[in-house]
Amino acid sequence: MDVTIAYPTIRRRLLTEQRIRGFFFWLFLAAAVACGIVNLCVGGKAWSLVVVWSLWLAWSGIITRPLVENHWMGRTTHLLLYVCVLLVLIDVLLAPALMIAGIAVLRRQLLVELQKRFHI
Repeated sequence: MDVTIAYPTIRRRLLTEQRIRGFFFWLFLAAAVACGIVNLCVGGKAWSLVVVWSLWLAWSGIITRPLVENHWMGRTTHLLLYVCVLLVLIDVLLAPALMIAGIAVLRRQLLVELQKRFHI
């Protein structure tokens, strides 16, 4: 019985990418655990959640590639969604008054722009 291998051999580049991805995975995991431990020891606000979400944003946006719908629009949409969640986390956990001030500034700029365009 003659058995032939139908699958191609794995390219060296893919093996190198997998090793680099594995290295960054353990590095990010160690950083997340270290941030959690330091935050628990120091106390105060939950800044480690912002750091962990930032690590997740970097991991999912830069290092890994999605298996389904791997195109620029899908990746950009996911990245923007993760950035929005990060901004909400920063606002809720670290600077609660920042969003209110930002909304007031944007409202003022919108009113000025409407006055310019419609001569109000």
